Amino acid sequence: MTPAREEPFSPTEGISSDASSAASADEMLAIFESDEQQTSEALLAAHDSILDLSRMMAGVLAGEGRVVTIGAGTSGRIGALDLAEWGPTFGVEAARRIALIAGGEAAFGEAVEGAEDDVEAAANDLDAIVLGAADLLIAISASGSASYVAAAIDHAGRVGAARALVTSHPQAFDDREGLLRVVVDSGTEVVQGSTRLKAATAAHRVMQRASTLCALQLGSIYRGRMVEMRPTNDKLRRRAATIVSDLGEVDRIRAAKLLVASGDDIKAAIVCAWFGVGPEEAADRLEGVGRRLEALEARRR
Repeated sequence: MTPAREEPFSPTEGISSDASSAASADEMLAIFESDEQQTSEALLAAHDSILDLSRMMAGVLAGEGRVVTIGAGTSGRIGALDLAEWGPTFGVEAARRIALIAGGEAAFGEAVEGAEDDVEAAANDLDAIVLGAADLLIAISASGSASYVAAAIDHAGRVGAARALVTSHPQAFDDREGLLRVVVDSGTEVVQGSTRLKAATAAHRVMQRASTLCALQLGSIYRGRMVEMRPTNDKLRRRAATIVSDLGEVDRIRAAKLLVASGDDIKAAIVCAWFGVGPEEAADRLEGVGRRLEALEARRR
């Protein structure tokens, strides 16, 4: 395997202004607070690429593909953190959202030193899940320096998968053709090189935004509600009943009954409320419009 080129020095390896002279926790906290604005501004600058990433996600999930995140250390954990919520929040099956990390499953809980340099492991990990042309690989690398991530990006290119990168290094992997680069230039860290801080926060925010926008485009969010949510506990059942009550324009007791009758399918319960039909008819109507509530709501007018 051809080794990745040596990337230019990452700003994440620098140290925030005045951080080296911070003598107290209070002084360091003040630096955190002032630096936070830089991250927010960088996220605004990444507006278009975050939208593009959300569209890539939605396109893959609308078809037969999977979304795969990969990273080393904190970056890998951020991918896993976001994907873990896609099931209960947006109804995405576990088989269609896969998080990989340098060092394997053990690295989700504690550091596996040296794993980010293991070039062969990246290809092996992607081969193990049979990454293919229908899939999207989202590489997360704060400094853009992990050889494991570079090898994963290149492997995905060879098998024809769609590829995206979330990074805080403006020049990271800028020589990879066809790679969507979402750059959030969060700058230097309060503790030199500790990218679990600002850079990790930036990457987490990118994933939060992109996955939520993806869900919106797929119809899993409707009028600000999680209408593909799986009510698997008491809190979520109460939330689901509130969603059906609000959107279906029925009281909460009626909403709860419709949910039970619909097998906890929030969208079906809403359609039952809208049209006064039973769960089977509601399910059929939903399937006829690709489970898009907006398509059915238009027919109420």
